[in-house]
Amino acid sequence: MLGALKLWLAPLLVASGVLSSDLFPNCTFDSCPVCLSAGTKHALYVEGPDGVTYESFFRIARCEDYWDSQAIVSNIIGILVSEMLAVGIEYVPGGETDAFVLMAMNNCEGWMNGVCSRIINDAADANAAADRPATAPVGSPTKRFKDPLPDMHFHPEIFDWARREQVFPTIDWTKTQIAKIGAVGYAAKEQLYVFREVADEAWDRSMTILDYWRTYATPAASMYFDTPSDLISAGVASEQLGCSSSEELVQSGMDLHRELWYSCTKESWWLTPACAALGEKWKDERVPVIDDDWSYVKPSLYAEMASSGMRLAKVTVGYDLHYDLVYSFRYRALFHWWNTDTMFMVKRPVAINMRPTDVFHEPEPPSKLVYAPVLAASERLKLLLSNFHLENDQLQGILLAAAQATDRGLFTKKSHMFQKVACDWLRANGDLVSSWLPDSRACPSGQAFDDSSSRCLPCPPGTASIRNHSTLVLQCNPCQQGRYSDAGSVTCSECIVGFYQDQHGHSSCQPCPKGFFTSKKAQIACSQCDAGLTTMYPGTTSQDQCVCPEGTYAHGDGMCKICPKGTLCKHDMPPTDGQAFVTLRGYHTTSRGAGPLRKFDVWECQGDDICLEGNMCSEGHDSDSPSCSACLPGWRRDSAGLCIKCARSASWILPLMALCTFITMGIFHYALLRDSLRSSVELVENVIVSTTAGMLLALIQALGVFGHLEFDWPPALRDVFSMMDVLNLDISYLAIGCLIEESLPITPFSNNVAPYVLLACLVAWMPLFNLGHRITSQRSWSIIPRLSKEHLINAIGYTFMFFSISMASTALSIFHCYGNPNGVHSIRWFAHHACDSTISSYAVSVGISCSNLFCLTCMCSYCTILVLRAPSSFGDKRFRVKVRFLVFKYRGSCWWFGLCHLVRSLALAMITMLVDNSWTQFVLLVGVLIACLLLSITVLPFTDFYLNVAECLEWAVLLVVIVMGSLYIDAEASSTLQFGVELGMLSLFVCCVLVLFAVTLMGLRATCFPRNAAHKQLSEDFRASCKLICALSDNELAEFICTANYIDRSVMRQLSSFIKLECCDIKPDSIQLMRLRTFGSNRLRATFIRQSVVFNKVHTQASPAEISFDGGGEDDREDQDDVDL
Repeated sequence: MLGALKLWLAPLLVASGVLSSDLFPNCTFDSCPVCLSAGTKHALYVEGPDGVTYESFFRIARCEDYWDSQAIVSNIIGILVSEMLAVGIEYVPGGETDAFVLMAMNNCEGWMNGVCSRIINDAADANAAADRPATAPVGSPTKRFKDPLPDMHFHPEIFDWARREQVFPTIDWTKTQIAKIGAVGYAAKEQLYVFREVADEAWDRSMTILDYWRTYATPAASMYFDTPSDLISAGVASEQLGCSSSEELVQSGMDLHRELWYSCTKESWWLTPACAALGEKWKDERVPVIDDDWSYVKPSLYAEMASSGMRLAKVTVGYDLHYDLVYSFRYRALFHWWNTDTMFMVKRPVAINMRPTDVFHEPEPPSKLVYAPVLAASERLKLLLSNFHLENDQLQGILLAAAQATDRGLFTKKSHMFQKVACDWLRANGDLVSSWLPDSRACPSGQAFDDSSSRCLPCPPGTASIRNHSTLVLQCNPCQQGRYSDAGSVTCSECIVGFYQDQHGHSSCQPCPKGFFTSKKAQIACSQCDAGLTTMYPGTTSQDQCVCPEGTYAHGDGMCKICPKGTLCKHDMPPTDGQAFVTLRGYHTTSRGAGPLRKFDVWECQGDDICLEGNMCSEGHDSDSPSCSACLPGWRRDSAGLCIKCARSASWILPLMALCTFITMGIFHYALLRDSLRSSVELVENVIVSTTAGMLLALIQALGVFGHLEFDWPPALRDVFSMMDVLNLDISYLAIGCLIEESLPITPFSNNVAPYVLLACLVAWMPLFNLGHRITSQRSWSIIPRLSKEHLINAIGYTFMFFSISMASTALSIFHCYGNPNGVHSIRWFAHHACDSTISSYAVSVGISCSNLFCLTCMCSYCTILVLRAPSSFGDKRFRVKVRFLVFKYRGSCWWFGLCHLVRSLALAMITMLVDNSWTQFVLLVGVLIACLLLSITVLPFTDFYLNVAECLEWAVLLVVIVMGSLYIDAEASSTLQFGVELGMLSLFVCCVLVLFAVTLMGLRATCFPRNAAHKQLSEDFRASCKLICALSDNELAEFICTANYIDRSVMRQLSSFIKLECCDIKPDSIQLMRLRTFGSNRLRATFIRQSVVFNKVHTQASPAEISFDGGGEDDREDQDDVDL
C-alpha cells in the first residue's frame, strides 16, 4: 500500500519540484538499488516442460548494448514486478535480436550462440547444457540456467512474432509455450528526419515547412540543404559500390528499390522517380538522404518517399559513417532513423510527416511475449503484464532522458542509467502506472468482465474496452463508423488517410478504390475524382493525385487524351498546359497552336539515330520538320537518312560523277560495237555482259533492296546494304543537298531522275559515234564503228536489264509510304513529305515517278514483244542486233528466259516498296527466290555450264541471306548469334562475288588467249573420229548410236546440226538452230562447198538432191552486210 501511495503522490511531487528523500529511496546514476519501496522478494513456482514445478525468479530479457527502448521498458517492468508485486527478477542479457529471443524462450540449447541444436525438456539436459561450453564464442555456455525452464520468461518488444514460422520453420509452433500477451503500445517506425536547425531556419526565412513531405516534391526545399554533389566531392560514398551485389541480403535490398521505381546512378546513389526524371540535375538541385546500412531495409519508408513525388537522392553509407555524419551535423541533409532509438535523440531532430501508402502497411506495435506457465504462477503478474501499455509520446520522453544522460556522460555503467531513467519516469507518472497494477474492481486493458463466466475476457475485434464510470468495470463497446480495432484493443483507432469504414464494429478499414480519395482521418466515405479522372492505386490521400487513366495523358484543354504511339504518358500529371508525355527514341513531336488548345503531332522516324529520346533531333537535322528528316543548311542527307555536314569538295563531286558516267556509257557503246565484229561475240557477251554486268550487278542491287526491308538489321549489315545503294541509283553520295537547297521540289526526289541521266548519256553518244565513224572512214583508218539505231536499242536494253531492279525501286519509291501515329502517311525515303500532300514538291515527285513508271511499262512491254517475235524473226539480221540483249546469252531452247529475269527484278522491287509488313515481305521474297532457283536448276538457261552454276549460286545466296535475315524481324538476337549471322552473310557475299569473278576470268582467258595447241589436238582427234565413222557400215553406226546415253546423243545431234549449218549452208528452221549458226565470215563454208562438188562428181553414189548447195554467193554478201551492221 505504501508503494501505491507513493505512485499516486509522485506526479504532484515532481510537478512541484520537491522529491522527499524520506518518501522515495535515494536513486542516482551510480547506484539505484531501490526505486519505489524495498521489501522481501519471493520466487515463482513455474511448471517446467517435463511437468515438474521449479522455483524461479522472473527472468526478463534486457539488451544492454544498443536496444535502448527495450532495455528501459524491461527495467520499468522489472521495477514494478520486484517492488510492487514483490517477485524476484533476473535480467537476462543477449536478446539483441528477435531470433535470439525466440530461441531462448523456446528453451533452445545454444541460443546464446545463435543456434538451436535441440529443445531442452528435462533437468538432466538443462544441467548438461549449462555446463557445456560452446565453440563460439569461446567459453560461452549453451544455456544460462541449469533448470529446464527457458532462460527468458518475458520480452516486451518483439517485432517478428507474426513471422515466427518463417524465421524458424524447424520449430513446431503448435506445441510451443510462448504466449503473446498483447502489444506494448508504441510502434517502432523508421522515419525520415531533418535537423531542427535546418527546419527552424527555413521557417524563419521564408515560412517554409520542412517537416511535411509535400515541400520536398517542389524545388523550394533544396535551397536549405547541401547538394549530393557536395557530399560526393567530400568523399561521402556508398558502402556498396555499384547497383548490384553478390551478397544476398544487400541484393534483396537493391531489388526492393527497383520494385519501388528507384534509379541507381554510377555513383551508387538511389534516386526517387521524381528525382530521376530530372536527369543529371539531381547532383546539384536535389536534397540528399543519408541511410544507414543495406542489411536493414525500410520498405514502408522507401515506398512513401517514392510514391509521394519527393525529389530525393539517397546514399547508404554504413552504420559507422551514418552515425558520424548525423551526430556531427557535418552536412545539411535528411537522414533515416528509428523513432525508438536514443542515438540522435539529443539532437532533437524533426520527423517529416510522410504521405501514407498502401504498398506497405504501417508497422504494428511490438508484441509482449511471455512464457505461458509463468502466467499461471501469478495472476497479479499476468494482469500487470497485460495492462502494461506505453504510447509513442510517452516513450519519447523516456528515451530523451536516456539520450541526455548519455550525451552528458552522467553514468559509468549503462545498466545503472537504464535503472535511473526508468525509476525517475515511474516516480513522475504514478497515475498511469497505478492503472497497470492489478485491481480487483476492473479487468486489464483490452478486456471486459464476463458475467456468465465471472472472468475477464478479451474484447472481440471491432470493439474496445471502455470503463463504466458507475460500476468501474470495463465494457466492450463496438467501434463507431470511421474507426476500427483488433481483438483486445483498449481504444478504437481512426481510419488513416486514404481509408474509410462506413459500418460499426469492424476490425479494419477499407482503402478507397481507384477513382476515389480521402484527405482526412476517420472517414465514413471516400470522395470521387472529377469526371474522366482516376487514381494510380487504391487508398489515395488527396485530390491532387487524381490523374488521367492509364494509356491517356492530360491535354492542354483539361481533357484526357489517348497516348499517341511513340510516347510515354505521364499519366500521374494533373491536367495542365499539355506537355504530359515524353517522346520516345525513334519518334518526333511537333506542335500546332498555342495555349490551352495546343495540339501535338507524333511522327515516326526512319531510324533511332535520327530522332533521340525527349523529342531531340540528331546533329544537322531540322527539328521543325516532321520526323527530323530535313537537313539544316550546309548539311546533306546520306542513304540512311542521316544528315552529314557538307565538305568543301562537294561542289565538284556531282560534275565529276556526271562526266565519269558519260564516259562510261561511251565505253559501254564501243565495247558492244567492237564485240559485234568479232567471231567470239557469243563468248564475250555470255561471260562479260551476262555474268559480270548481269549477275553481279543483280546481286548487288538485290542486296541494296534488302536493306530497305522492314527488318531490324544489325549495324554492320545495314552499312553493307547502304554501300550497295550506289548501284540502286542512289545518288545521295553525290552531295545533291549541298548544291541544291532542300526547299526546292526537285531536291528530295533527285534519285527519281537518275534513270533519265543514264538514258540521256546513251542517246547522246549516237551522233558522236556516227560523226567519228564518218571522219575516220574518209581517211581509210576507221577505228570508230558506226552506231545504228539497232545498236542503240541493244545498248538501252542492256542498261535496262542491268538496272531493272533499281529502276523499278526508284519508280515505286514515291508510293512507298508508312503511317505515322498522327494518322498522316509519309514517304519512307523522304519522311518530311506526306504521301497525300498537295504541296508542289509532292506534285513534282508524282510527275517524275509517273514518267518513270511509264518508261518502265514501255520497256517491259517492248521486251515482251521482242521475245514473242524472236522464234519467227531471229533470221533477220537487224532484229538479231536489237534483240541480242534479251535472248543472245541463253540457249536456243530458252530464248524466253530473259523475261523471267525481268519479272524477278519487278517482283523484288514491288515487294520492298509496296508491302509494309516484315513477315509478308519475308514470305513473298522466299517464294520468289525459291521459284527462280528451281526454274534455273530445271531449265539451265545459259549456254555455258559455269554460267548456270553461277546463276543458281546467286539465287541460293539471296535465299540464304533472306532466311538468315528473318532472325531480325521480331526479336533481337543474342550477341553471339548476331555475330554469327553477320559473319555468315558477309562470307556468302564474298564467296559469291569471287565465284562470279572467277567465271569471268575463265571466259576472258578463253576469249583473249585461245589455246592453239589444244585446238590443234582437238582437230586431229576430230579428223580421226570422222575416219572411224566412215569405216563403219550403216548398221554398225546405228548400233553405235543406240549404245550411247541420252546426253551423248544430244551432243551428237547438236554437232551434226552445227556442221550442216556452217558447212552445208542449210537454212535453220528454228531459233534453236539459228543460235548454233555463227554470223561472221563464210569463207570456210564456200571452201567446203567447192570440195563437196568435186567429191560428188567423183562419187556418184550421192545424188545432188541429198546435199543441196546454192554456191553461197548471195548469203556471203548478206553476211558481209551483217558485219557492217
